[in-house]
Amino acid sequence: MPGGLDSEGVYLHAEDDLAAPGAGFSEMLNKPGVSISTQLGLVRGDIAGLADDIDDLAGGVSTRRFPVPFSHTGTLAVKQGRPFRNKSGRTLVIDVIHSNLGTASSSGSVTIDAEIGGTSILSGAITYTASTAGDIDTTPTTTSWADGTDLTIDIDGAGTGAADLTIGVWVH
Repeated sequence: MPGGLDSEGVYLHAEDDLAAPGAGFSEMLNKPGVSISTQLGLVRGDIAGLADDIDDLAGGVSTRRFPVPFSHTGTLAVKQGRPFRNKSGRTLVIDVIHSNLGTASSSGSVTIDAEIGGTSILSGAITYTASTAGDIDTTPTTTSWADGTDLTIDIDGAGTGAADLTIGVWVH
């Protein structure tokens, strides 16, 4: 497909001539048809991103949230979760624990606990009563996850027939 001019007079190429999503400005520099203003905009964006990263490092605490995922496919059983060690070199802050139960229990409750170093970080277990599935967001009472310590997600109650549990522990 041939290129053309966009509404601002910038020459556009066919899709196969464009940089891949997320590509840095260096892939776009000196590329035929990519305007100088587009190149400078990409450079400014990359510099702004670097400045944000430097600010995060200087403050010692990142504000960029990311999930630590846990999942169990199939029918649930009572069990202690595998430990996930914080190896970030710093204390992480836990914002929220998001859980999703795909298949509800026909009887009995599903209860889930989050622990750091073997101690619960919740004021009470995350609980799905019988016939209840879906999403639950829980704010922990303890939000600090120290470097070198383990986080576990334990299934303390499985109910009957409950299945497909996914947990995302959102940290920064």
